Amino acid sequence: MASWTMNEFQKVWAAAEKQITGGKRGQQGGQQNSEDTEDATMKTADRISQALQGRHLTKDEKKKAGPVVHYAFGALMGAVYGASVEVNPSANVLAGIPFGAILFAAADEVAFPVLGLSDKPAAYPLSAHVYGLVSHAVYGVTTETVAESYAGNRANLCAFCTKCCTQPLNEIPHSSPARAYVRAARNYCTKPTVGVGSLPAGDSLMEPNCDS
Repeated sequence: MASWTMNEFQKVWAAAEKQITGGKRGQQGGQQNSEDTEDATMKTADRISQALQGRHLTKDEKKKAGPVVHYAFGALMGAVYGASVEVNPSANVLAGIPFGAILFAAADEVAFPVLGLSDKPAAYPLSAHVYGLVSHAVYGVTTETVAESYAGNRANLCAFCTKCCTQPLNEIPHSSPARAYVRAARNYCTKPTVGVGSLPAGDSLMEPNCDS
């Protein structure tokens, strides 16, 4: 989600820049080079191909593999963010923009040049750095929003769980959505010894544990 949002923002930025400059775009850094050059994700995909297949990718293959690398890296960083928030929920408070800024500095400004995936930061104009920083800020804000949404759903589920998880399943109508929620709640708020589906009629779920 965050990587997709970042891409859509970059498309809007590029379209606005093209309109303002009359079609003359400044060279962008890191992952934002012109269409005729290889960006960092394409170079990464080519190196992966060399390591796994012993060959370079063709130009068309690089264009297809680049976005895969981009989304995979974005998903990995999102998972790191989500894991940190799970351990320390307070870390998600207004953390999206700093997270994006740190990711931009660590990846685009340091790691990519060191690994030879892009030129040195000084080789790019200030506008390229601003473009990259703002793009990653959008990624960070989106990641924060998704994490907050997940946390909110989990909190609602735990609140529901405190009311319904200890009810015998046979007291909850089969047509009620509550049965599905109770089944889902065991993954977040309870530690049952057996699955809900195997509980004998009349048996209750275990007491909720929303801190785990």
